[in-house]
Amino acid sequence: GLKYGGFGYWKDPQTGETKFKTVDDQLVPVEGEETSELAGKGVKDGGDGRPPGQEGLPGNERTAGRGATQQPRGPGSEPGRNIGTAEPGMEQAPKRMRWDPGPDGDHCVDSGQPPGDIPDDAFVKKTNYYQWTAGPDGTNFMNVSYDNIMKAAREQGDQTAQAPPGGMNEGIEGWADRPTDKNTRVLRRRAQRARGEEPSGPVTRGDERVMLDPAINAEPGGNTRDRKNNVNSFARKAAEIIGARPDKVAPERTKGFDGANTMMNQMLGLGDKKPGTTMKKAKKAVDGLKGEHDTVLGNQLASMLEIVRRGKHAGQETWDAEMGKANDMWRKALKLPDIKNVADAVKKMNTEAKNLVSHPDFDMEMGEELGEGSFGKVGISAKDPDVVIKEGQIGPKELIALHAMRDNPRFPSLINAEFQSPFTDSDLLEDIGNSESGLNQISKWWDPEADSESSKPQYPVALGRFAMTKLKGQPLDGYSPSEEDYDMDEDGESGVGDIARKIFQLRGMLHRKGLSHNDMHGGNIYIDDNGELSLLDLGMANDDPLSALTEATGGIGLKDYMEGDRQLAVEGQWGNLPRGLAKQLMDNASGVREMIYDAMTDHMEGLDDQGVADFDDALEVLMTGGIRQQKEVLDSLRERIPMLQDRGSV
Repeated sequence: GLKYGGFGYWKDPQTGETKFKTVDDQLVPVEGEETSELAGKGVKDGGDGRPPGQEGLPGNERTAGRGATQQPRGPGSEPGRNIGTAEPGMEQAPKRMRWDPGPDGDHCVDSGQPPGDIPDDAFVKKTNYYQWTAGPDGTNFMNVSYDNIMKAAREQGDQTAQAPPGGMNEGIEGWADRPTDKNTRVLRRRAQRARGEEPSGPVTRGDERVMLDPAINAEPGGNTRDRKNNVNSFARKAAEIIGARPDKVAPERTKGFDGANTMMNQMLGLGDKKPGTTMKKAKKAVDGLKGEHDTVLGNQLASMLEIVRRGKHAGQETWDAEMGKANDMWRKALKLPDIKNVADAVKKMNTEAKNLVSHPDFDMEMGEELGEGSFGKVGISAKDPDVVIKEGQIGPKELIALHAMRDNPRFPSLINAEFQSPFTDSDLLEDIGNSESGLNQISKWWDPEADSESSKPQYPVALGRFAMTKLKGQPLDGYSPSEEDYDMDEDGESGVGDIARKIFQLRGMLHRKGLSHNDMHGGNIYIDDNGELSLLDLGMANDDPLSALTEATGGIGLKDYMEGDRQLAVEGQWGNLPRGLAKQLMDNASGVREMIYDAMTDHMEGLDDQGVADFDDALEVLMTGGIRQQKEVLDSLRERIPMLQDRGSV
């Protein structure tokens, strides 16, 4: 039967005296002193915590009847006048229409208890404020207000309503450069409908269809209207910025532009569009590859499909991607005739190579790899352990040398060969790296049938592979002679001297065929268990009798070691030769000198003193000799000693 008296106090409804108060959800009797204090504050007689006679005033609806008349308030009767400070924990939010957020706004803490400072680096979760900036110096509760957020939202809404679809800051110039793919048109129309506009259609110009926003079509002062039916000021600004009509704003597009897919169809004889001159030549090349060069044609078709199916890069415009593919396909069309010519040349080379091999159907699959160098790699045949496969750069003279020595058991024999590219300069082929990417370098390929000497590179090579017989033994540079090999027999010869003799005999076998080896180090000379030698790796061989002669004279005496250019293995050094063989070689060299003088007597009689001096200098260069003589040196010798121009005489 208690009646609530406000502020947690309860009254006796019969007497109006405060009897209890609420403490921790429990009713506690009010002590005598506290009762007197409440009475002094006007709580005793009012029935609702107010002085007598004010029960029916506003704010006392709980006790006043519906028909109670309101009485004027007397002095000291304003609301809240007789209310003391709220007890700790009993503070309430103000009863008004709004609550101001932020550090300087409303809060439920007494002014005597200001909030503590919040650290500047305190973590604040990202909000829906689109301009929020992360980081210790970025956006936080102290520099973002509700007004900022609302202003940014209004700006974003206005810009979205005016700007075309795309990035929020893209603007009208960005719209003019946008591609016209299907997805873009869908987005454009969707945005136009959202702005209450009629979706725009295509603007046709010649053979092009360029999709443009209505705002771009407006001249300054034009009648394009926005969704409020007002003249679109944005359109006028756009026209002022652009300073031109749409035909100057739209992306530059070639009239009658053909895409990569259209060009590929023209090269393959598909589609209805009539091809131009370049595509006609490309189609003729494709037709020429069919049946004759199916592998090459398959590689080219795969390359075309890769271009057509290529997607655009991240951030790349669709139009730029399509232009890139079209340019690549156009370059492909330009190269196809040359690719066809190269394929014909390689086919001819492979046909002629079959006349140089002993087993033209031998499978040249490589098994265990033995080594790799600057010219390629060598391995054991996967089909025959007595056959070696070489893959990489193949010189034409290497094949000639192998064919010339095919009946000599001391040299490898050519079993089969296959080319993948025409012959070209070795430096160019190394730059190209592979035959597929170099097929368009037709102007730099070497034509062995060309009349002009300038068309021949210094070191012509081709990509390919060949199979040859495997020689027995081990490299001479890894061979260790025994002590007995240095003992002299009754004729004054030793085992080491016998090895030196056999090295010079191998050289002589090559030289008599008009071939120079040019790489006769210990790694290319093999010795077997019986002490027999073999010579391999003819990759630097030269089919030139004059080159063979200079290699022979360079090995006599110590001349080939003076500059540190040792063309022979250590065992082949001049000091290891048997004395009888050394004397024979010296006599042979003297005989060559005398033979040349005798043959050139009539020629020398017609020379002046300077001409005779030039002749003597040339003869000295010839007899000094050396390996890997440059073409210019050999040509100079032929010019100053005319008899050397006759291959048979040399």
